[in-house]
Amino acid sequence: MFFLRQREILINLSIMTFIWMSTSFCYYLIQFQLSKFPSGVYLSSAIFSITGVAGFILAPVILNCLGIKMSFFSLFLLQAVSGTLIVFWGEAPTAAVWVFPFLVLFASFGTACCFCMIYAVHGEIFSTLFAATAIGICNFFARVATIFAPEVA
Repeated sequence: MFFLRQREILINLSIMTFIWMSTSFCYYLIQFQLSKFPSGVYLSSAIFSITGVAGFILAPVILNCLGIKMSFFSLFLLQAVSGTLIVFWGEAPTAAVWVFPFLVLFASFGTACCFCMIYAVHGEIFSTLFAATAIGICNFFARVATIFAPEVA
């Protein structure tokens, strides 16, 4: 019974580490993309901040409506679709001027929601004795992955 519990903790820790790494990497990668907006950097940063605040406000609502697994799945799907459209259509010369900023804002909304939910659900996934250690482990690997965001941008 003890080994089953340890295996469950390791699986949850691996999944949460991956979620932390991908969310942190995408969040900071999007910030490096703000210089490509057709408007100025200051306006782009203001819009990105407003989208982030909206994501932080709506994250608990999404979490309560969909649950933990479906919330992360739907927000990662939103980010993946937005990112794929950015790669294939967002910077195309035939695309409208508003396409790239619009897609980046959708991706940043999903990333901000995920960032908020990471901290909210961590206490539910791990026991009280292990929650702080798990946050430290996940945060460490997320920051190491985030180091590569400027190079990818």
